[in-house]
Amino acid sequence: MKPYMDFSNYPTNHELFTNENKAKLGYFKDEFCGSKRCVEFVGLRAKCYCFNLEDKKTKEVTTKKTCKGLGRTAIDNRLKFDQYKKCLMEGKIKRHHFSTIRSSKHKLSTIRQRKKALSHFDSKRFCLHVAFIRYLITIIKSKNSIIRVPIVNDKNVFQ
Repeated sequence: MKPYMDFSNYPTNHELFTNENKAKLGYFKDEFCGSKRCVEFVGLRAKCYCFNLEDKKTKEVTTKKTCKGLGRTAIDNRLKFDQYKKCLMEGKIKRHHFSTIRSSKHKLSTIRQRKKALSHFDSKRFCLHVAFIRYLITIIKSKNSIIRVPIVNDKNVFQ
């Protein structure tokens, strides 16, 4: 994994620190600078995911949540890690109400909106038809996780 990582944001005294891949395109960067360990991850769609993180020193577990299109306070106060997990495993869609301030023709108003917060369906990465090649994503449910396997020309890519 090391050849694909950019460890330039780690502390200089860390054993993995190196400036070798700093600011190069195509390399993964550790968002937590080696100070936290990912205990659980639920990724629903692009820009809609949740982490349970454990601090390596204090062993305290914190949660990092993102959900594009939803207000910051709605994400922080209403969305819980279990809701992300339930959405992925059981296909439960979660909607939330929140208020926002909008301007229309230089007049400010408060609007109450109801948006789809969590959904397991990613419409941008579902089916691709190019010439005679068909690319589908099949979902295999196991006891505790969902595995997505790409299919090309009706054959499993990983077989």
